Amino acid sequence: MKQILVGVLLLIVFNNPAFSQTFNQTDASGISLSMNITENSLIGGQQSQSELTISNNGIKPLPASGWEIYFNAGYFEAADTMLARIVLVNGDLLSLTPGSKFGALQPGEQKKLVVNGGSFRNVTEYPLGFYLSFNNELGKGYPLKLLIQNSISTEKHDLVIANRIYKQNQLINNIPADKLTKIFPSPTLYTETNENFVLDTTVFIRAETLF
Repeated sequence: MKQILVGVLLLIVFNNPAFSQTFNQTDASGISLSMNITENSLIGGQQSQSELTISNNGIKPLPASGWEIYFNAGYFEAADTMLARIVLVNGDLLSLTPGSKFGALQPGEQKKLVVNGGSFRNVTEYPLGFYLSFNNELGKGYPLKLLIQNSISTEKHDLVIANRIYKQNQLINNIPADKLTKIFPSPTLYTETNENFVLDTTVFIRAETLF
């Protein structure tokens, strides 16, 4: 009787989805991202709208919860917070968390999220550094591949940006060389001489604790 009971318990343990569906680095490599920029306004509200697609090309389902995707970007938010939430962590680090409507992402499936953000002036402002992290593996991240497509013609946007920068530069007044600040950030007090000053480890710099 004991042998039969042990056999039943082992069968339950090994058939438990919590054990068989555990993600590892190989499984996470099957998760990929693509983003298609569908709107990008540089005039007025200066906002963009994109479609972010999360694809599971692996052999195990991505759970409906218990994970986050971190990435670096400017302002970003999910249009449907029931599907996913994007929140600011700090600086330009954001996290995407699945919502109650997201559900498990089965192998071969895709989930499409509409995300709103600030306008993209060029490719240097695209989001980057995406990685997947699980709540039960704090401190460990799995990098994710991201493909970005821009459905908006950039020619018109380039003209808008060039015209804006030109107008901004017209407001700049030329300052004589002897009036320019020579040290950045500017110290409270300094004396200009004809000698060289070497800034090395022997120089004591006093600043506010925050800096």
